[in-house]
Amino acid sequence: MKRKSWRNTAGLFIAGLILLGLPPTALAQTSKTKAKTKTTANKHHAPAPPAMQIIENGIVVAEINLHGGELVLSYPAPTVAKTAKAAKTAPRQPPSQAIHDPVRLYDPVIREAAWRYGMDPDLLHAVIKVESNYNPHAVSPKGATGLMQIMPATGVELGFANPRRDLLIPANNIDAGARYLAWLKDQFDGDLSLALAAYNAGIGAVARNQALSNYPETSKYVRSVLDLYRQAELTALLRARY
Repeated sequence: MKRKSWRNTAGLFIAGLILLGLPPTALAQTSKTKAKTKTTANKHHAPAPPAMQIIENGIVVAEINLHGGELVLSYPAPTVAKTAKAAKTAPRQPPSQAIHDPVRLYDPVIREAAWRYGMDPDLLHAVIKVESNYNPHAVSPKGATGLMQIMPATGVELGFANPRRDLLIPANNIDAGARYLAWLKDQFDGDLSLALAAYNAGIGAVARNQALSNYPETSKYVRSVLDLYRQAELTALLRARY
């Protein structure tokens, strides 16, 4: 709409005020009367009356302001109109610090360790999920530490001078766990179930009782890891097919 039409609109607005018995000068008189009731401090800092905005398609294209007792039509730079409704319906901004996915966070390190020791990264993911649920600071009552819950004595055997400290570093812990599990698998001639049982209960316990009938907690642990591992294998197969 052209500026000339906006001026006509403003003129009609002023005429409407006059017809209602409220001439433009009365607005100024009312403002002066209200100002007298304020304190001296407020007189010096009294805010200007709010402008009446003319909005077209959500854009403020003109304003009607009160200057010297008269209504004046002005054309400031067009701005987006701000309304209470728009503020309520506006989408919330995401937090500045995004919540990371631990699976994706540790996946590169897991894949590197799996490649180094000839293991399947999905198997290492399954072990970490069951052992610590991807908590790098996890420490069990018996002292098992980190993502893959490695015992301090095992850490010493794997070459860590201070396992209680060193195994809290995710890269160290994943490397040590993958190396230990690969070694256990070799000890049991590739039998993954026995290797996982030894990882949980100790190689000595499994060597004495390979059926693990006396270790229901270990049997449950093995089933949990293998279930997650098979689910990951099935998901990968379906993705490759479709």
